[in-house]
Amino acid sequence: MFFIPGVLALITTKLPTLFLKKRGLLATNGKKKAVALLSNLLLSGFPEWLCWSFVHQMHLIGTRNKLLIGLNWLSYDKDNRAIIRK
Repeated sequence: MFFIPGVLALITTKLPTLFLKKRGLLATNGKKKAVALLSNLLLSGFPEWLCWSFVHQMHLIGTRNKLLIGLNWLSYDKDNRAIIRK
C-alpha cells in the first residue's frame, strides 16, 4: 500500500533537462592505430592512439585500474602470443 504512492510520485516528477557537450569523436581500430575527429580536424595513426588511450584511461575509476590498464597496454604485443596445438 505504501509502495504505490511512491511509484506514482516518481512517474509524475518532471526530470531536469540533460545537456551534453560534444567534444569530438575518438575510435581505435587496432593496436597503436586510432582516428579522431575534433571539430574539422581529422587525425589518425599512432599519436592519435596515444591520445585515445589517455582519454580512455582518464575515464576509468581508481588509480589502481588506470595503472594496471596502462601497464597492460604497454606490455601487450600480439607477436608474443604462442598457439600450441596438441
